[in-house]
Amino acid sequence: AALVLLALPACAERAAVDVVRTELEAERSDCSMLSVPGFVAVGTNLAASCRVRSMQADSFESCSATCLSQQHCDAVTWFSRDYHVPAFQGTCMGRTAGTDRFLRNDSQATSAFKQCSHQSCGLQRQMDAWCATAQAAREDVQNSTRCIARNVRFLVSSADDFAFKCAPAPTPNAQLSMACVDDRGQSLPCRTDVSAAKDCAQSQQGELHDMHRRGCGGLPACLATPGMGRPSPPLATTHQLLQPLREAGAAGRTVRRGNHRLPSWRPKPVGNSRDNNSVLGRLDRFGYLNCTELNDETKGRCRLKSAQYSWLDYAWEGGAQRPLSAAARAVSWWLGEGGTASDPFDAAAFVELLSRMSADPHQSPAQGRPATVYFVGDSTARQQAVSLCCLLRSGLAAAGSPYSADVTVNNPFMTFACKVARRDSLPGARVAEIRFIRCNRGDRLPEWRPLERFPMLGTVLAKAIASTPDVLVLNLGAWNFEDGCRDMHSLHDGLCNGTRPWVLHAYARQWTLLAGALNEAYSPTKRRRSLVLLRTASPRDFEGGKAPVGRCRRTSPMSEAELAEQEERVDPGGMRVSVLIKNVISDAVATQRMPWVRVLDAYEISRARADAHPSRFGRGGEDCLHYCLPGVPDVYNGRLLAILEEVGAGIGGEHKGAR
Repeated sequence: AALVLLALPACAERAAVDVVRTELEAERSDCSMLSVPGFVAVGTNLAASCRVRSMQADSFESCSATCLSQQHCDAVTWFSRDYHVPAFQGTCMGRTAGTDRFLRNDSQATSAFKQCSHQSCGLQRQMDAWCATAQAAREDVQNSTRCIARNVRFLVSSADDFAFKCAPAPTPNAQLSMACVDDRGQSLPCRTDVSAAKDCAQSQQGELHDMHRRGCGGLPACLATPGMGRPSPPLATTHQLLQPLREAGAAGRTVRRGNHRLPSWRPKPVGNSRDNNSVLGRLDRFGYLNCTELNDETKGRCRLKSAQYSWLDYAWEGGAQRPLSAAARAVSWWLGEGGTASDPFDAAAFVELLSRMSADPHQSPAQGRPATVYFVGDSTARQQAVSLCCLLRSGLAAAGSPYSADVTVNNPFMTFACKVARRDSLPGARVAEIRFIRCNRGDRLPEWRPLERFPMLGTVLAKAIASTPDVLVLNLGAWNFEDGCRDMHSLHDGLCNGTRPWVLHAYARQWTLLAGALNEAYSPTKRRRSLVLLRTASPRDFEGGKAPVGRCRRTSPMSEAELAEQEERVDPGGMRVSVLIKNVISDAVATQRMPWVRVLDAYEISRARADAHPSRFGRGGEDCLHYCLPGVPDVYNGRLLAILEEVGAGIGGEHKGAR
């Protein structure tokens, strides 16, 4: 909670005031209805829902007026009194903003779209002017074509998608094939002369996209999203934009650590040899190395980096301390000296805790269902799932357990699953099921598209949450913050030098949707017998440039001085800054909207391990995001076990949001 109070102090305070002002200005905005005869605009499924409703009206004019008077109505369709579907004859249907876009020819219907303008804004005029300037600068044409901005994906995608280009100004008979925008940033069907599109400059997609997303201002720069109502002040400097976020990150680290020694990786006194008594020898003997080489996305490339797995020559100090069993000592390569260790992994204890969580007090153990563990997220979540299954496989073998873990699904870069069952059980019987479900983003659009302005939870993510597994580990972000300024949405490498602040608003919206889905799916009773974890983002450790130019060739962990310099400086091109920002956002949403959910702080565990990536032996250039296995994701699972033990000990009572 203290972290949330400190997060985004200046920005959040201004945002709260500006949201109220924006709503008041929206009431005073100049809105009208754009008539589109001969089209249906409310979708193919006309059943009433929270986003599509019938409205009281006896004509198209009154239908449009009713929509105009309602704040959240975005478009309506009036079905004529002789409409071919009797149930809709003489009916007015309206839809809200964010509803799937739809426009279909229908001579018996007339639609209208709300369009709003704000004084001193003129968003479409600004974008048109940009196209005119770009056209005038062209040297490859000798014509006087007047070019304007259009969204080419208005009818290509039903979701809230945008891709802008310059197109010729329409003739009176041009088709309604693309879209223009109003001062809210909303798409409206507009006529476009598609056949002459090649006459206009075509390489402006990113610039027009940025103009649209920046909109007319209204929220402070750090949370801006299109068309919030009034002209924005000059865009804040990078320092002004990131300073409150930097302060929040530094303050958050202070709050979490207090006066305790900083978590760290320290060299072990002896390196790893391959004899049977060494850590590496035990991982080999009990099948961990073979398991990860068969199932992990790095596919054993890390052995080319170091045949002796030199990145394992460091002990983790900073997690939950507990006595060691023989099974934990066999697979927990990150242990230091002594009889206790930080975040060790005990396979037998993990299986026991899962069995306890899934047990039905009204049934005998023989009648119980298998426990379910889902990892839902990107490829880093897949690595953690592979790590867990391989730790269970080797740890149970090392302990001489009656249980075994076996991989059941392994689709490279996609789905992965394993089962835990008694060795003497019938085929198909299982005690636990562990699955990875690929979900790169929280909204519905594919990875290569911009973030939705009115996001809806993606189907894969929504289904995974609705299934309410006993243990659910979620992560988002790597595909929302990806490649700097090279595309239209991905800002992992530094918020595009501070020029795309709206991504923070969009990212927070996705987490808010996710929080709502979790609160709805997990009843108070289910929460007491489950563990839902948000895993924070780990850093990208490219040095000397962003992907694919940057490298990660370190041979030892980063020092605390190096980390402090990267984490506390305001650098819009710094990947650390972006990772810290999105972790603050997810922390804040978790604490405010779902305090019953835990946070697994993967960043704390991985922040120094720039030496433990596949680096130049990764696919497609240097891989400075994933980690070698055995490696850092194993420690995530040691921390997962520590949190699971807390929950298992307190089944029957609400658990707190500790790490």
